[in-house]
Amino acid sequence: MRILFTMITLIGCTRPTSDYPVQVHSNGTSLNDIEESPSPMGGLIEYARLRLYGSNLGQGLTGLYGDLPRADGQEFLLGTASFAYPPHSSFDNVSTLLNSGSTTEDNCQTIIGPRSYAGSTEYIDVGDQVLLSADGIEAKLARDPVIYPRPAGESWYVEYGAQLTPSLIGYEAGLDSWKSGVTLDVSFAGGLPPQYATVGAIPYPLENASMTLPTELSDVKVNGAVVRAPKHGEDDDPVRFSGPWTEAMEITWTPSDPPQQLTIAIRNVGSVSEGACSCDDDCGSGFSCQQDQCVGDDGSSSEQLGELLCTVTDDGVFSISPADVEQLQNNTKVDWAGSILIVSRITEGEITTPDVLTFNEKRIENGLVRTRAIDAIYTRLETAQ
Repeated sequence: MRILFTMITLIGCTRPTSDYPVQVHSNGTSLNDIEESPSPMGGLIEYARLRLYGSNLGQGLTGLYGDLPRADGQEFLLGTASFAYPPHSSFDNVSTLLNSGSTTEDNCQTIIGPRSYAGSTEYIDVGDQVLLSADGIEAKLARDPVIYPRPAGESWYVEYGAQLTPSLIGYEAGLDSWKSGVTLDVSFAGGLPPQYATVGAIPYPLENASMTLPTELSDVKVNGAVVRAPKHGEDDDPVRFSGPWTEAMEITWTPSDPPQQLTIAIRNVGSVSEGACSCDDDCGSGFSCQQDQCVGDDGSSSEQLGELLCTVTDDGVFSISPADVEQLQNNTKVDWAGSILIVSRITEGEITTPDVLTFNEKRIENGLVRTRAIDAIYTRLETAQ
């Protein structure tokens, strides 16, 4: 034993040494920047108005479709809902479209990697639809699947909505689908799927629940230029802005009364194939045919590489500097094909649902469900030269 100890000591003493750049994770983070962990929740209901006020934008940003053909200038609504057990923290802080940022205003976070999605172990059926309604306003988020087919094996999946719908505001022929600042009642009838469907259920109606839509974003400008829908045709007038890659980028808007904080994001995207082609004409405007595949000239909005996510005070002006995006640029520059600027207001709430009947007939509490309403404007940034 004495000889063995001596040998180990000698080996340790002759190891080469050098200086290595080491940084402790979160070194320099103040106590005020440390936030509470997300809470486990039993579901998520989101309702969003999306305005594509820029050039070479597509519906791939919804996660439901691709970017071909381009959707420049379009405005539409997207509602989604998902319920699952056991309660999971992703429902609290992960969005289908746009994550909310820090709880501290005028603070930015850099998130590297693709978008993630909320979920838990077993899905929950709450009936044929989730209904969002108020006086003169209605949105129905239908269940998917509509029925549980047989003989198709066990059915394990169920979610709600996830379809683009028109933005109806002041619609004389029927009910509106959006009205800024209004409080919507949230309800469902409850469901009881067949025994061969391996999903849980909430067999009782949801009552006395609501969510509030955010105040409308208006008069948004980047470096003094209005963010608006592009013009197409003979007098083509593209809309895109210089990013904060070499100098600061100033964003202005009309504050709401009372103030309602904004979430501003810069999303760097890569490229994916949008379909087969033999020449550029097969792909359409904003795309090129590369190796027999249509590829977006400004990348694919569904291929997120990373994003800068800022929580902003509603005072009408916010500036993003090159230093703010340095980490984002350094970690996405290899596959970087384009950038999207997103200016949004997000309102969040919580509702309580009845208890869950699991697929093996156990009764459990599902906890709170996160509600999130989003009013967002998307536009295009120039990539750095």
